[in-house]
Amino acid sequence: MKTSNTTPTREELRTEDTWDLRSLFASDDAWDSELQALNASKDDISKYRGRLGESLDVFLEAHDLLFSFEERIEAIVAYAELSRSENLEDPRRVERAEQAMLLYTEWSSASSFFTPELIALPEARVEEYLQDKRTQVYRRPIILQQRQKKYVLSDAEEKLLAMQQQYSHTAQKAFSVLTNVDMQFGTIEVDGQQMDLTQSSLRFLLENTDREVRKKSYFQFYKEFEAHKNTLSSLYTGSVQHDVYLAKIRNYPSSRMSSLYGDDISESVYDTLIERIHDALPDLHRYYELRKKMLGVEKLCHYDVHVPLLSDVDVEYPFDDAVDVMLKACAPLGEEYCSILQKGIQDRWIDRYESKGKRSGAFSWSTYNSYPYILLNYRSEGIDSLFTLLHEAGHSMHSYLASKHNTYVEHQYTIFEAEIASTLNEMLLSHYLEYNNPSTSMLAYLLNNKIDNFVGTMFRQTMFAEFEHIVHTHAEQGGSLSLEYFTNTYKDLLQLYFGDIVELPDCASLECLRVPHFYSAFYVYKYATGIAASTCFAQELLQTGDNDPFLSFLKRGGRDFPLTNLGMSGVTVDRALDEATKLFRETLNRFESIALEK
Repeated sequence: MKTSNTTPTREELRTEDTWDLRSLFASDDAWDSELQALNASKDDISKYRGRLGESLDVFLEAHDLLFSFEERIEAIVAYAELSRSENLEDPRRVERAEQAMLLYTEWSSASSFFTPELIALPEARVEEYLQDKRTQVYRRPIILQQRQKKYVLSDAEEKLLAMQQQYSHTAQKAFSVLTNVDMQFGTIEVDGQQMDLTQSSLRFLLENTDREVRKKSYFQFYKEFEAHKNTLSSLYTGSVQHDVYLAKIRNYPSSRMSSLYGDDISESVYDTLIERIHDALPDLHRYYELRKKMLGVEKLCHYDVHVPLLSDVDVEYPFDDAVDVMLKACAPLGEEYCSILQKGIQDRWIDRYESKGKRSGAFSWSTYNSYPYILLNYRSEGIDSLFTLLHEAGHSMHSYLASKHNTYVEHQYTIFEAEIASTLNEMLLSHYLEYNNPSTSMLAYLLNNKIDNFVGTMFRQTMFAEFEHIVHTHAEQGGSLSLEYFTNTYKDLLQLYFGDIVELPDCASLECLRVPHFYSAFYVYKYATGIAASTCFAQELLQTGDNDPFLSFLKRGGRDFPLTNLGMSGVTVDRALDEATKLFRETLNRFESIALEK
């Protein structure tokens, strides 16, 4: 499919360019039938209320029902949300997603007694149960629940919290609809043709070599955010306040700890990341100095930080070519890995191209029994979409291998680990492209792209993480949240990370109102730690050819806490940050020497 300047409708896409959701449900009717069946049985778990300590058999029956129902509801939610992401404007798809969330909320309410009752059991009784071989499949979640003991509320309180889950994501949903559907950014003239300006096309337009195109796209885009800034600020305020509320009622010291505790990640890991990235900011500022020099501009503006610095390199990867490159780049991971990935392409794991109403960005979404689906908004021009394809494929292969090598109860790895799998694939792609393009210009282009990938994944995401921490801490200390507070706080961070070299228009601080991940608090730091850890894995893999440490890490799924899983493969956060910041500096040095020679 050739990239068009106008956005097609869903019906105009070829079938082979869309994903096949039938590994979840054969049809909408099949989904409706399963929804009806689950609605009819969602209260069955209640018959075990007050009985978990009655006998081992009852204990096991309750766990069997709990996890089998969750496995089924996982598919219900996935199908509804994936279908909705195809067209956020379709009311039937939106309704289906709401039905799925309602079912999930009611099930959560019906089963809300489970954890409080389990952790209230005498430790001797739980230990007795765990001695039986039949309970071993549930050992991991039982231990995790026992660990949460001091933060779990009473049965009645947990039920109240479960009942409000359907509404807890209202701010996030409103943000998504507002920014993906209601907000209209107009068109931009590019090479004599009008191109739709959208959330997905903005980055592409900011990479245009015509500075006027970049400037016009930037200000036209943020003009629409300016028009909705008060609404967006109110939505984000609600999201932050909800995070703080949940942490307080569970007696966590902070909302950040509330988020990190489940993964057994110390807050010191978060702080260390920010400190170490601050230490590396001089290298980042040196890159912006080089960027200004190479672009030949008097002042480097915020809309100049994404354009490739090598204007004489024309790069285009139609989707089929991108798949071919992906398989070659991933070859160090072994024949089995690549053959599974290739079959996934053929089996339509991927929804490839942008269409009207489709969710922007990219993601991977899997269930235990389905394909690990990938949503893209693929563009052939440039190299960003190629890297995004490898990134999401890393997530999907992690899901595939974790499901294949674990039970349902232990297959689900953490988001902290997920970003390692995705960014390692990007590392392999960078390596493959660098060593299979003899042109000096192309090598410089690829090194520039590698630097930009570090900037976007390690530095930028750490800046986001720092913003989240500052905002949540401010709210927890009784500070008021407002548009002015958000934009002033964000502007200070922009100035810190970009330095004096980059000119920041007033509207630059509105960027804090357009980051979807801010509605999943304390998520983005995992991108930065992920690329750092994947640097360790990639360096070892490419130097030794031994892919077993990394593949074993993927196959372990959720059998243990993420730092334990990493440690079993020889990776620590300190070592990872050392290697990642060192590689960034070395890549910048290589790029600078080649670029200045040109």
